[in-house]
Amino acid sequence: MNRTAPTSSGTGRHRHAASTSKPPATRPGASTHTGCAALADHPRNRTDAELRAVANKGGAAGIYVMPYLSGGRQPTADDVVRHIEHAVNVAGEEHVSIGTDGTLSTVALTPEFVQSFTENVARRKAAGIAAPQESDDGYLFANDLNTPRRFEQLADRLSLRGHSDDRIEKILGANLLRVFGAAWDS
Repeated sequence: MNRTAPTSSGTGRHRHAASTSKPPATRPGASTHTGCAALADHPRNRTDAELRAVANKGGAAGIYVMPYLSGGRQPTADDVVRHIEHAVNVAGEEHVSIGTDGTLSTVALTPEFVQSFTENVARRKAAGIAAPQESDDGYLFANDLNTPRRFEQLADRLSLRGHSDDRIEKILGANLLRVFGAAWDS
């Protein structure tokens, strides 16, 4: 595994497939876009045991901004913060990051965007590749974070909840830089 990929990620696979991947990697792994199954049970979200396993290898879990944080409905900034805080409590601040798994640009909810998104979801469902709870009104962003300043807004929300600047820096990217840096330097 380590010769063919710089790091491993079980993200995007069903929980059983992610937990039984062979061979096990010796480098830090990253579940680069996930949520916490304890808060929203979904195959793309990781259990507390899986979050701890990533941490025990020195890796990081990237909390995404997707409907799977909130049972299929449009996620909010509060959902994202809730999952970040749960992951920090389970795995530690050294092992949690943001995993965007989508556009970083602001999304304009134009009629064209809505139609295109609806058609894409229908194609994914018809092909049998749609995620459970995937719907044509569960856009892949949080409305209250749909701004070019979304990371600043997340930082502000975390700060207001008592998280230190050092922890926020780790969550907003330093942890993934560490993990990927270790993988590439090995």
